[in-house]
Amino acid sequence: SLEILPGGYQILWADDEAFEGASHLSFKLSGSGEEFGVFQLIGNDTVSVVHTSFTNQNKGFAFARLPNSTGPFVNTSTPTPGSINTQPPKITNLVVNEFGAGSTRARDDYEEESDWIELYNMGAEPINLGWLFITDSLDNKLKQPLFNDSIPLIIPPGGYQLLWADSDPGQGLNHLDLKLSSSGESIGIFQFVGQDTVAIYSDRFNKQLSGFSSARIPNGVGPFEASLGGTPGQANTRMPLVTGLVINEISSAKSDFVKDEFGESDDWIELYNNSNTPINLSGLFLTDDSGDKLKALLNDNYQDWILEPGDFQVLWADEQPLQGSTHLSL
Repeated sequence: SLEILPGGYQILWADDEAFEGASHLSFKLSGSGEEFGVFQLIGNDTVSVVHTSFTNQNKGFAFARLPNSTGPFVNTSTPTPGSINTQPPKITNLVVNEFGAGSTRARDDYEEESDWIELYNMGAEPINLGWLFITDSLDNKLKQPLFNDSIPLIIPPGGYQLLWADSDPGQGLNHLDLKLSSSGESIGIFQFVGQDTVAIYSDRFNKQLSGFSSARIPNGVGPFEASLGGTPGQANTRMPLVTGLVINEISSAKSDFVKDEFGESDDWIELYNNSNTPINLSGLFLTDDSGDKLKALLNDNYQDWILEPGDFQVLWADEQPLQGSTHLSL
């Protein structure tokens, strides 16, 4: 027989394996929701001792009375079989610090180029992501829990966690079953707190510049700014204002005396570093259209492109950017 002492608990396993013992039941519970009850025969009457129902359950969660034994049933991300029910407090100090939607050349642990989201723990205590859900649709706040088989991700104080938005959750805990749209959409992180679904972060982003991430600057606290290539898993910094760079010479005559490395006669632009310090050309834009200031990105495969003091750089205005970093899309 089973006996529960005053203030005690008894777990009954709904595994449809009653032959395994008195605590194993001859039925299972449905994850899509159902009702069940405890009944007693009193004379010829079947009397309900306790009866309840539940709705669709999220994997890894339980329905628990909060406060313990007296409150209503609520979703909890911290099941406590055989002990007092508790609800984790609302998570604070967690920010979406940076994300890459489209080509930033960031590669995951499988060397695959993927969209990504960087979370940052600004607090002094570890943060358990296993209590949270992430989504790219604010109409579906619980799209994906941030755990797999109840194994959580933990971000230490001051630490970062990269989540790869590659629609390939089979590759690991940090791979999401969603992708980000470079044309703009939403990112949301939500938590169950009692009976409420609380937003930890919820916002929409606009169309992204190709090759750039959106990064909080100053790190963790500032608004989102464009960052060439991004800094996944690292603190965000802003590119300093360039000074001393001069457009020193131009030609639109296509002279046979000046040819590019492919032997082609092209228009060209010569830049000159007229300062005493190196200039990083990566992340600068050139244009021949005042209505499109971001027409042609200077980008040497997302690496620093240094023009030393007193040096020159020829750029070919040939509308053939696939020929290399010195060839412009104008």
